[in-house]
Amino acid sequence: MQPRLNLFFKNAPKIILGAFFLCASCKQEPKVTNSGQEEDSSQTHSSTPAKSPPSEATPEPPASPDEVRFLSYNLKNYLTMKRYSREGPPTERTKPEDEIDALIAIIVNEEPDILGVCEIGTKEDLEDLQSRLKTAGLDLPHIVHAGGMDETRHLGLLSALPVERTDSEHHLPFTLGDQEYLMRRGILDATVTLP
Repeated sequence: MQPRLNLFFKNAPKIILGAFFLCASCKQEPKVTNSGQEEDSSQTHSSTPAKSPPSEATPEPPASPDEVRFLSYNLKNYLTMKRYSREGPPTERTKPEDEIDALIAIIVNEEPDILGVCEIGTKEDLEDLQSRLKTAGLDLPHIVHAGGMDETRHLGLLSALPVERTDSEHHLPFTLGDQEYLMRRGILDATVTLP
């Protein structure tokens, strides 16, 4: 694994530069009208207004009984931490309720069979999320909590399907240049029993 990481980081500037040129080389093609003439896309000659996008995204249809739906979600600090407020200096607080309500609604709407999350705090925080999802109608009774060097932010898995085993990695060193680092979040590895 180590040689691959070194090769990736050694070639990263080339990859990023290549991606930049790929994006920069894209150009907008002129539109061709019914008369066969090119039209400048920056000028619109139509008197009808452009259609606006729908106000809400249409969710995917529910999975069939033989399919499993996996959702990966960054909870953005679902944990107790110092948070700023308008009332004064930062204080130790949980994630604001309005933010929790919004992410619960999004997750429940997607109806995952397995939910993988990052930036969860303690196992109790993950259990809190699990309880709120169940109250909202999404029961994911199987739970896995894992982490790495970061003692604050962890990874979590909630599943409607049984978890057979876990083989999560917590201590994962890697070298960047001449400096050795530890992976901050670790790797959550879980095997789930499929229907």
